[in-house]
Amino acid sequence: MLLTVNRLHATPLSTTGELLVDGLHQAYTLEPPMLPPPVKPRAVPAGTYDYIVAPSAHFERNVICVEAVPGFEDIELHPGNFPDDTHGCCLVGETIGDNFVGQSQAAFNELLGKVAPVGKIEYVDPLPPPKAMSAR
Repeated sequence: MLLTVNRLHATPLSTTGELLVDGLHQAYTLEPPMLPPPVKPRAVPAGTYDYIVAPSAHFERNVICVEAVPGFEDIELHPGNFPDDTHGCCLVGETIGDNFVGQSQAAFNELLGKVAPVGKIEYVDPLPPPKAMSAR
């Protein structure tokens, strides 16, 4: 199973996007801003990582744990609504706004009902804007 976090919009406070499960829309996402290392909190580097569904001591429930993210520990997908609810993790919601995802508990519960216990998660940064063509 492949989860994909397509990052679509960045502000100084957060990065929002869309979560796909095997290529199909599942939820909207909110992460910390895309900042250069070593600044934290920041969004995890683009790339593909393994995940497992496992208990989180912090949330006292199963979450999606993203494994072996360079320079990060305890990266998860979990419920939350605002930038202050994440320290590097990815929040999911059914609605999206500026620096916000809504109906997060419902979105996360639905996600957990669909994901395999282990799989891959890919974080995709937005494509840079096209460069202007030079006149000849």
